[in-house]
Parts: sequence; C-alpha cells; structure tokens
Amino acid sequence: MYETRLSFLIPQEMIKLSLKWTSEMRDELLDKLWGIKNSTMLDTLHMFVRHLNSNIEIHTQASEFLENYLGPSFRPSVEKYRLSFLHVPTNLHVQMFYIDSKNVGNFVTSGALTAMPLRYSNGGMFNLRMIGELSRRIDIEWKISKNKGVNSADKIIHEMLLDLINSFPNIYNLVDALSEGGLAQLQRKNSDSVPRDTLSSQLDLLEAHFVSLNSKMAAAEKVDIKNEEKKQSCEENIKLSFHSTLDSLHHLALSIESAQMLSLIQCLRNKNDCQTFFHLQLRHDALLSQAITLATTSLLLLIYSSKNLINLNYSKTNVTPLLINFSFLSCYGDEHGMIEDAFDMWQLFHDVAQFRFIPTNSSIIQTCFPQIEGFRTNIKISIPLPSEKIAELPQGMSKGEWFCPKIIYWNLGVNHEASLAASSVGGGNNSLEEMINRTALKQLDEYISILLLTSSMDLNCVEAVNRLIGDLRETVSVNASKKNLTIFKLVMEINRILSGVSILSCQSGKDRTSMALTLEEGRILKETCGISNQQMMEIISCLRKEGVRRENCRKNVGKPLYKFSPFQMNFLPKEFRPPMGTFTNFVST
Repeated sequence: MYETRLSFLIPQEMIKLSLKWTSEMRDELLDKLWGIKNSTMLDTLHMFVRHLNSNIEIHTQASEFLENYLGPSFRPSVEKYRLSFLHVPTNLHVQMFYIDSKNVGNFVTSGALTAMPLRYSNGGMFNLRMIGELSRRIDIEWKISKNKGVNSADKIIHEMLLDLINSFPNIYNLVDALSEGGLAQLQRKNSDSVPRDTLSSQLDLLEAHFVSLNSKMAAAEKVDIKNEEKKQSCEENIKLSFHSTLDSLHHLALSIESAQMLSLIQCLRNKNDCQTFFHLQLRHDALLSQAITLATTSLLLLIYSSKNLINLNYSKTNVTPLLINFSFLSCYGDEHGMIEDAFDMWQLFHDVAQFRFIPTNSSIIQTCFPQIEGFRTNIKISIPLPSEKIAELPQGMSKGEWFCPKIIYWNLGVNHEASLAASSVGGGNNSLEEMINRTALKQLDEYISILLLTSSMDLNCVEAVNRLIGDLRETVSVNASKKNLTIFKLVMEINRILSGVSILSCQSGKDRTSMALTLEEGRILKETCGISNQQMMEIISCLRKEGVRRENCRKNVGKPLYKFSPFQMNFLPKEFRPPMGTFTNFVST
C-alpha cells in the first residue's frame, strides 16, 4: 500500500483551470452587461459577481494552501470537511496484492467521490441538476477550410450564426432589450460588445452586405484580366465589401453573446436559483478534479503493474481500459448526497474528459507531471511516460491517441444506515442504489459485448466472463440492493478477468473500504490456492488484524483501529465484520 503524489499535483492543476474559467466568466459579464440600466437586472448582475468572486476566493485559498502544504501525500479522513481540501480525493491510496511474488490484484482505495465541505442541504450533484439545468452556452466553431474562397467562408459563418439564432429561444427579444431604447439598454454605447441595433436590423444590414459582396464577386468574374487598372479597382471594392460583411458578422456574434449573458441573468433572477447555479459550478469543478485524480492514478497503476501491456484484453481493439468504482455508501442522510455526487460525475466523465500518453521530456520520472488543459465540457489530460513504457502500450495508446477509460460506478450500502434506508421505518428508500446498479449492469454488459466481438480473448476467459455476467444479470434482477454482496463478488471477478482496476470507496476510504478490500483479497487467494471457505475467512481475519489496512487507519486518525461500534456490528454482513480488538467507536473519522 502506498500514497501517490498525484493526490495533490492534479488538484493543483485543476484549481488553476477552475480559477481561470470562473474569472473569465466574471470578466465576460462585466464587459458585456455592467452598464445595464434596468435596476432589477443590475441587482442580479451584482449577485452574479458576488457569487463568482466567492468561488474565485475559494479556488485561490485552496491553491495557496496546497502549494504550502507539508503534510502526507494524501488527504486524511479527519480533514474531509476542510474547504481547502475540496478538490482533493480523501485518503487516496494504491494497494497491490501478491501471492508468491506474483501480482494478482490491484486496487485504488479512496473516500467517496464527493464535495463533502459543501454539504448536502439540497442533495448531491445528481439531485441539484434535476432541480433545473440552468447553464446555457454558445459553442461556435469557426472551422473554415483553407481551400475555400473568402466568399464561401463568409457564407459558412453566416449560416452558422443563422442556425444559432434559430435555435436560441427568445433571441430577438434579448438582443432588442440590450439595444438602444431597449428594456436592458446598456450605457456604454461605444463598446464593441454592446448591440448597436435590434437583431432584425442587424440581420437586414448583413443581408445587404452579402448582396453587395455577391454582386461584386460576380462582376469580378467578367473583368478582363489583362486590364490591370480595372482588375485592381475590382479587388479593392471586393476587399472593402468583404471587410464590411465581416464587421457585421462580428457585431452580430457579439450581440448573440451579450444576449446569452442576458438570458442567464433572466433565468437566475431568483436568489435561490442563482445560489444553486454557482454552487453547482463549484461542486462540479471539485468533483471533476477528484475524478481525474482517481482515473489517472488507476491508469498508471494498470500500466506499471502489468508485465505485458500488449497482451491486455483490449490491446488490439477500440475498447478502452475498464475501471470499476465500487462504493459502500448508504442511501440515507448525507451519504445519499455522496452517492449522487459520485454517480453524476462518473456519468458525465466520459463526455468531458480525454486522456493520452505522451513521451516524457525528462529522465527523472518524479518530475513528470500530467498536463491538463481545456474547458469544463472538454478537458484533456496528457500523462507523460518513459519511452520504454510508451513502447509497451497498445498500438493506439502508444501513438498518443485520445481515449477515455470505461468507468462504471456501483454502490452497495452495508451498514446500519443502509438497513434504515431499506426499511419504511427509517423513512428512506433504496431506489437510487437500485437504479445505479441496474445502470452499471447495462454499461458492463455493453462493454463486454463489444470486447468479446472485437478481441481474441482466451476461450476459457470468454466462457468465464459469459457465465459471470449471466449470474450478475440474474442477481441484479432479483435484488439490486439490500446488502447483496453477491453483486460485489461477481463484479470483482469480472473486472479481474478483464484486466480492469478496482476503485473501492466508502465515506472515508478506511473502514468499510478495508473490509471490502480484504474480502476480495481472500477471494483471490481462495481462487488461486484452492483453500476452503473456512480457511479463507481465517485469512481475511488475519489480513484485517495484521495487514496494511490498520496502518491506513493509523495514518488517518492516529490509531490503528477501524471505526465501528458494537451496535453497528449487528447490522454489518458477517463478511464485513472486523476481528475483535481491531475496532472502536471512540476515534475521529
């Protein structure tokens, strides 16, 4: 078991990006709408700026804290509510399991993927998004082929803007409100970002410019190329007309951007909506930082623990590495919000994050840090590796192609709060957990189907995977929740056959996580050495008592003791109960 410097290196880079994104949004608002005359909208704008400044302050303080941090290379569980650690995963460790000097299991252990310092008054990110998806954005790609003439390029831009206008609800009213005499008229009339006229007038003017440009282009085709004077005069006229058209396009685009900002102001005039929006933005940035840290750590663990990467099941296919995040949180109280955070982020992750491996530019591997760039909706992570490791990668990865690992999130509550959530007396319900596990089953089923179609797996492996996924389907259909540990056992078996990495987590990453990890190590030992169930449970008890997981507890809370009470022991499944003398209820967590 060891710590990783990535626990702080990646969050530091992500904080810089979050600070940049938030500052840019504030500057855009100030540039485009600060001179607004409407008092109600101006009050909302002031509220926007206050929330943005608050988020900027949080990012700045977190950055300064991490730069000067001199503690261990992980976030202790006793610090899980500290705001300065918001972007850092809790208690992130890597653990490798060997039998006779042979690596038979690789695990990443961590606290919940959640923004714990931000609490859960309105639930986690999944629930916050369900309250209302309020963020709207304009994404104009100015992709113009170089082999096309200026007139063709002009038309492409024009068509893109018209498509955007047609897809933007209430765009005419928004631009008109910002123009002179409008409801939200801006005072700085000389600013480029201020709409000079209504949208209809701008479109009419643009159309006139296009008619003029097209007529000049048509006339140019009839000019005698031998007449230099007429040819030069025609080119000058076309150039002037083209510049006028581009100016109109530019001002139209700025008007649309200003209208987009105004629409955001109008959507968030309610103080609660505004607060939720910026809380969600801050929460998303923190979770994205933690998710990238976990994924990067898992990928590096896979690379450095595999003796022959070329022989991995997905190496000759378009299938990406498999990462399974199995958490043991209950659908009750704050942990319900933690589940929502983790589930929502992993569902978004594949659409927003891309990874690649690049050759290191340093002979000292400790100085090679991941490079992160992009936006919230498209973030790219370049992981440097020594040239000898690059050569061992599957073909696509060795060439630096972008990919995103397949990350599947499972959850199974096992403590007394999970019992409360499953009972009507407790006032909770397990519907979220059931939905998550059924979604995970569908994703794993699809992954396996693609893998089996495109890879040349060993026949024994294919038969084993088909048998296990069939058993998993039946198990989930009968009981997708309620401490059904058969789900955990089957998922771990499948993940191991498919050369995946297991990310095990609970609230702090040390108690329930330790029980799950040692249980899986015992299962691997039984499968490898052919021991009996009784011998397996004795070895698991020994691992929990004498193994490295108690050291993990000591590193976090100062004592080598798991945090369980005698009361909780009655609700834990037998497989999750620590040996006597290794747990107490009187330690911080």
